[in-house]
Amino acid sequence: MNGPSKSLPNNIDEVKNAGHEKFNSLFPGAVDEQSTFEDSDSGILIVDGKNRNISYNRQFAAIWKIPEQFLSPAAEEQMIQHAASQLKDPELFINMTEYLGEPPDELKPDEIKFRDGRTFIRVTTPMYDARGRYKGTTFLFRDAAGPRCRQKHLQELNARYNAVFTCSGEGLLIADIETKQFKYANQAICRMLGYTENELVGLHVKDIHPKEALEHVRAEFEAQGRGEKVLSSDIPCLKKNGTIIYADFKATRIRLDGRPFNVGFVTDITERKKEQAEKERLIQELKDALENVKIL
Repeated sequence: MNGPSKSLPNNIDEVKNAGHEKFNSLFPGAVDEQSTFEDSDSGILIVDGKNRNISYNRQFAAIWKIPEQFLSPAAEEQMIQHAASQLKDPELFINMTEYLGEPPDELKPDEIKFRDGRTFIRVTTPMYDARGRYKGTTFLFRDAAGPRCRQKHLQELNARYNAVFTCSGEGLLIADIETKQFKYANQAICRMLGYTENELVGLHVKDIHPKEALEHVRAEFEAQGRGEKVLSSDIPCLKKNGTIIYADFKATRIRLDGRPFNVGFVTDITERKKEQAEKERLIQELKDALENVKIL
């Protein structure tokens, strides 16, 4: 038997919070400690240390699908039998309610498996009075699918993020707004500038632009960092081999690890710019030719 671990709470909410404290130490943020006993989304069962008197909340009754006629204190035995009959191991529930003065060890979370396929995580918390005497036990039940589904969702989001970030044909650069140092770069921007990812990450904004353009580039970057503009057009960029290309930078602000960053979506407009220059040259030649015709 473990030694005293908690003094006996003064009221039902303190019992609930004592159990939630244990649950939150195992699953941080999973249980709202400010919620009331009845409003908690955890099923809560409290067993007396002497004669199996039981208290429980609405969520416990919902988890165990307890019929209304079994919810009164007079129907305690029927409630226990009904709940136990739903488990793959019925004795597991009955044993929870029959410590009869002998406190359980404080257990690691374990799984309660229902016949209908559901699985719940159970956390056990023995209660003691100020003199170290065992007074009861709190059981918290949480749907095991909740944390698992959230984890699966996060994994799916991460996969989508990686697909967008690494496989996008558009260049992506994430730069610290304060230090102007690059934290992330995708393959498209690496190809665009002629760097490997390891070479590009760690460089600064000033390292990928020609010196004569730095004042303008810095002003544009800072304006985007303040949220004053989104698109910076026709920005000259310096490739690793010294070649100048031109790009449009569309930026949005995010926070990573508590720091502000610009996420830049970079579109190479060098060829478009050349085509536009060639079009303008041809138009000018046509105008000049027409002027010569008029003179003749």
